[in-house]
Amino acid sequence: MGGPVKPVRFRQCRVVNAAASTSLLVLVLLAGGCVSQAPVPEAPAVEPSSDPPHPAEPPRAAPDPGTPLILLVNDPDLRDVEIVQVFSAKLRRPYEIYNLAHRSRDWVIEALGERSPVTVVALGTAAHDLARAIPGLEVIHAGVLRPDPSFRGVDALPSFALQLDHWQSLAPGLRRVGVLGSPGMKTRMSELAAAAADRGLTLEQRIVHSDTESVLAFRAMVPHIDGFVFLPDEAVLSPRVIQQMLNHGRQNGVQMLVYSPLMYNLGASLFVQPDPVRVASALIDMLADTEARPEVTRMRTRSRLEDGPELTASAPNPATGR
Repeated sequence: MGGPVKPVRFRQCRVVNAAASTSLLVLVLLAGGCVSQAPVPEAPAVEPSSDPPHPAEPPRAAPDPGTPLILLVNDPDLRDVEIVQVFSAKLRRPYEIYNLAHRSRDWVIEALGERSPVTVVALGTAAHDLARAIPGLEVIHAGVLRPDPSFRGVDALPSFALQLDHWQSLAPGLRRVGVLGSPGMKTRMSELAAAAADRGLTLEQRIVHSDTESVLAFRAMVPHIDGFVFLPDEAVLSPRVIQQMLNHGRQNGVQMLVYSPLMYNLGASLFVQPDPVRVASALIDMLADTEARPEVTRMRTRSRLEDGPELTASAPNPATGR
């Protein structure tokens, strides 16, 4: 392998290369430090002694790093560590990680201001909202339900078409689905309504304005539905209300689709999320091409609707097979 990568000092960032181990990334995220990653020089090809020698292919040139790249996360529980691992393994340009779980807002704002112009990849709402408060940043996001329309990013939810196709494959008798949300979820609910109509499903939907109203609307809805989609809407779904709704739905035989592994562990029927590997790859595609708008066509699922043990699997998009 080539010579060692020269450390880059910036606010006590730890320097690693693209082959950084999982344990190192985990330690850095837990400690609240940042990682500065650089492409690893490729080793020359080794030819078998029994064959005539062939010239080794020249190492691929690393892409021009351009402006500084910051991966901004808010991850005290390492929920995004798989995305970070894939991002680190596949990205061929230097970058640094700031974890808001261990850095003050003022520190991050000052650090980004010093590096301006800078590109920020924001994972999650807290990272997105902080980046939005700093003018002049190029921001690419993932895991954000209501992103700034001027930013590019990967949708926080798998497409409703993909979700409903998978749900119906597990529960062919699904006919009537319910959903509720705050006024800020109107667009999401309209998307769900269109996907449901395309699949012959009846959708019961309610706009609510408080967690108390959510419980009342859900209880009124339960006798008329087979399944319910728990949109991740903190404005009208407090932890107490979520638990009440999960209990009531389970007692009445309603299948419940959720986007939180904790809610699945509390008794929901089906958990879905965008495949983290595809999310990381889509972010890298958008960094390489300013016109790219890749769609994540795989999701990771856990289900109590199928026989046998609970599974974690990747469900392909039936339209593309990928």
